[in-house]
Amino acid sequence: MAMQGQEHRQRRRRRRRLAMGAGLGLSLVLAGALSAQAAGSGTIQACVNPQTGVLVIAPSTLIPNPAQCPKDFSVPLSWNQQGPTGPAGPVGPAGPAGVAGAVGPAGPIGPMGPTGAPGPAGPASPTVVAGVPGLSVDDFQDVTDGAHLTLASVPVTITQPSSVVADGVTYGVARASAAVLAACQILLDGAPMGGSQSATLGPGAASLGTLGFSPAQAPGTHMVSLVCHASGGTARLINAGLIVSASPSS
Repeated sequence: MAMQGQEHRQRRRRRRRLAMGAGLGLSLVLAGALSAQAAGSGTIQACVNPQTGVLVIAPSTLIPNPAQCPKDFSVPLSWNQQGPTGPAGPVGPAGPAGVAGAVGPAGPIGPMGPTGAPGPAGPASPTVVAGVPGLSVDDFQDVTDGAHLTLASVPVTITQPSSVVADGVTYGVARASAAVLAACQILLDGAPMGGSQSATLGPGAASLGTLGFSPAQAPGTHMVSLVCHASGGTARLINAGLIVSASPSS
């Protein structure tokens, strides 16, 4: 019995050594076959020994036809050289912000835009200007000796305390006598706004420039008048223009 057990153990050792040798040889075959099949369809085929588990890639020297596994390697086996594409991975976190780029060159000037809508009306000017035009030479009026005559009147309306300035011009001639003294002045609501301007009239026309000023008039409508009188005879006078302006007092 002891001798039979020893022989049995020796047979098992020989089978293991043969399997190891065959495995080394088959590893070389496997490596070569894998390299050959790598350039093929992508499917690797092999035959497996069911007793030892040794795998041989086909086609090879031992197994020329992969569709016909021999008796000693009777178990066929195949797998893909490359597995199927896996699902997409999750989106990674955003990377850090890059450094700011250099400032680019200025672009070309764009076309002119459309005309905008008119803006709202501005506030009314605090300065008020009024006046009467001058008359023609056919509108001379006679002023007898010692009489007064209003040649022009201008109403002016102010909305806040304002100073009033008036500028009048009168033309005149003596009607009969050689020398007639004519004097004119400007009145504001019947009161003189300045000194009287006078001139001695003769047969030729002469002018009288008259200026009046009155500060700090109260809001309301005021009447500005150009009044003249004659002395020493009859004077023929005509209004050459009267302009009145009112500006807010500072």
